[in-house]
Parts: sequence; C-alpha cells; structure tokens
Amino acid sequence: MIPTYLDGDLLVLRGVPPETISVGTVIVFHSPNEYDRFIVHRVKERIENNGLISFITKGDNNWTVDPWNVPTQNVVGIVIYRIPAVAPIGRLLLAMQSPAGRIVSGALIVLIIVVDLYHENKPKQPKTDTTNQRLE
Repeated sequence: MIPTYLDGDLLVLRGVPPETISVGTVIVFHSPNEYDRFIVHRVKERIENNGLISFITKGDNNWTVDPWNVPTQNVVGIVIYRIPAVAPIGRLLLAMQSPAGRIVSGALIVLIIVVDLYHENKPKQPKTDTTNQRLE
C-alpha cells in the first residue's frame, strides 16, 4: 500500500461487520493464495450476490485491481490508525523481525522468566513491625 503505508508501519485494525465496509475503506485480509499472509488493500467495489458480500480490492500503488474477489470470511478488519515505521515502536518491530532480533527477543523472554522464577523462590525475609515500638 505504498505510499499510504510503508514497510514497518504498525497498523491498528478494527473488526467490523462486512455490511459496514464501503468503497474506499482500507481492509486487511488473508491472501486467497496463501492464507497465513495478510494483504492491506483498498476496497474498489463491493459485490452482493445472493446475500453474500465480497470485495474487489486494489493496492494504492498497483495499476489494476486484484485478480480475486475477497470473501467476507477472509477480512480481518479495517485500518483505523497508523503508527509510522520511523516511530520507535515501528523500528523496534522491524528489528524484531530480523534473525538477530528474534534471538534477542527470545533471550529477553527467557531472562524475564528466570528473574521471575528467582524472585518467586527467594526466601522471604520477615518484616519487623516498627509501629508499636516504645520509645525509652
């Protein structure tokens, strides 16, 4: 969806009923060829056939519409907000997707678990009650 959205942008989505999606809305949907891949494209046309809704979509930087109709069950949601890739969280997410980023992320998760387990198993020191001590 370049130039509207760039690689690394964090998109905030909202699930909506398919009948509320109109032409011009940017949707995120499962690719019809590779279900685990998500596509972000704009709705160019809405089709209703025997009560079933589907969408014709097109990327903002593409010359033609997509060669498929997107059925409502493939729609994940509509884009309601964009956090640019240049923002710190966008850069962090891009870095985490690299092989080194995945290793560092995994190491941090392991470290957090180890520290948490250490604090759970650490013997507790009894607290002394200083509120009722008499001054002499």
